[in-house]
Amino acid sequence: MTEGDIDRLLAAFYARIRADDELGPVFAAAVGTTDEDWAPHLARLRDFWSQVMLRQTGRYTGNPYQAHLRLLPELRPEMFGRWLSLFDAACAETQAPEAAALFRERAAAIARSLRMGLFEPLPVRRRAEEAEAGALPPGLQRVRSTPVFTDATVPAGLLRRHRTAPGTWGLIRVLEGRLLLRVLDPPGERVLDPAHAPGVVGPGAPHEVQPLGPVRFLVEFHRAPEEPAS
Repeated sequence: MTEGDIDRLLAAFYARIRADDELGPVFAAAVGTTDEDWAPHLARLRDFWSQVMLRQTGRYTGNPYQAHLRLLPELRPEMFGRWLSLFDAACAETQAPEAAALFRERAAAIARSLRMGLFEPLPVRRRAEEAEAGALPPGLQRVRSTPVFTDATVPAGLLRRHRTAPGTWGLIRVLEGRLLLRVLDPPGERVLDPAHAPGVVGPGAPHEVQPLGPVRFLVEFHRAPEEPAS
């Protein structure tokens, strides 16, 4: 995958967006209608997708949640389905099948995270359910903790599929804001926030996180005490 792949996809995709009866007016109000209006927006999007797909950290410094928050109430939840449909068509037109599948997977995750952050209230859970969701197995000891990350400083590795080390449990504590924890096998999602129990990831479980707007969080790592040598 190259920068040229991203450029071709964005050109085809946003040509469709600008001509679309449903999404075109929303983007026109936010971005403009001329090519000169769109040039800086496409440059930001190129930086965003280069960071997402090519892991070029530091390319994009914006906040997608805040950018979409400004579009309310014109932006509606059902528009994300239309957005993905046009994105799929642009992928098919401009990308090889393997690259298209990667783009589609990431776009679906981004759309899901934004839709949850903008339109879905925090789920109401019983205290017992929260305790279970944030409970570590008994007898573990904390071995280390990460620095506090924000939506701007979260390492790219946490945003894509990764695992904890064998025998190590991860405890994700959100200090401010909201963070989507997505466990990939078995699949499941949970929105983490300061008012509820931390997120727990078992040893070797593939997972990723996605900020739902401004957020501050850290990850603690816990292991069973090492047995003394015989």
